[in-house]
Amino acid sequence: MEGSIRKTCVPPIQDLLQTNGFQDFLQAGTQKNGSINLLRNAKEARDMNPIDFVLAVGPTGKWDYKNDKLASKNQDMIGGQNMLQRFGNFHFGYVAAANDFTLAESMAGAGLVQHFLQDGNPINTPVLDKILDQVTDVSSEDAEEAEYLTHAGYEWFDNAGDAADILDGWNFYHEQERKN
Repeated sequence: MEGSIRKTCVPPIQDLLQTNGFQDFLQAGTQKNGSINLLRNAKEARDMNPIDFVLAVGPTGKWDYKNDKLASKNQDMIGGQNMLQRFGNFHFGYVAAANDFTLAESMAGAGLVQHFLQDGNPINTPVLDKILDQVTDVSSEDAEEAEYLTHAGYEWFDNAGDAADILDGWNFYHEQERKN
């Protein structure tokens, strides 16, 4: 399943991890002098309770890299607003993994924020309620299923393309952990 589903099912959006600008940004983000430090943020995320985590990644939180204030501070580092928005989703997946959220919990959480806090479609509420009932019992073994759904184009009630970048961040965290 690794890699093959993404190549066949995901719309032809350039893979965030493969862009030169993002690779440079990741390199800078793992250095101590990077203004956005992935390693530092992951360490902090591991020690957060769920409420503090939600406040950090939610709209206007300190890790909401898509908001205007942080965007204007950081957008030159990675090639503009579109890349910064994609990085915001990647970073969310990365720190969600560090906080031990399952992939399905991470995806559903992002969709919930989109739906309830960022003008999502109210017609989706009954469907979201059913998904939430299932996600609350999700274990890490279900990551493969959540990854398959994401590669197949399921957006988890988030904006188009966001789920793929969240998945990249979640997987990148776990790849880095396996190396260490």
